[in-house]
Amino acid sequence: MIASKKTISNAFAIDINLDVRSTQGHFEIGVYQGNPGGSGYRLVFLPGSNASLELQRISRRGKSIIEVADKISAPGDRIHQLQWTRAKDGNMKIMLNGKDVLHSADRTYKDAFTGIDLSNSGGEFSVKQLTVHGI
Repeated sequence: MIASKKTISNAFAIDINLDVRSTQGHFEIGVYQGNPGGSGYRLVFLPGSNASLELQRISRRGKSIIEVADKISAPGDRIHQLQWTRAKDGNMKIMLNGKDVLHSADRTYKDAFTGIDLSNSGGEFSVKQLTVHGI
């Protein structure tokens, strides 16, 4: 896990260009309050011909799935662009390669986030570019 402790406002936009070398494993992007991997939101990306994105809420009570976008295409050996935005009212939108793939709202967290973390679980991923708006 890689973490950056930098205050991120409650409304944010995260843009990441992810070089996906295989369709094994998954890549996670999270915004947290407190410690890396702690309370906050996490976006889980599973590449492949039947790829999926899973938006999760992490709290002291554990992990909850907010929304899933499945049956999307994100083949290996390509760079994929993910854009994750969260508005002040808790509405979140995720785009993959310029296509709207997931919409959801969650108002659990009203304060700023402490930072962002990235983790790779069993795959071959390289972050080519990461931009966080709302710092």
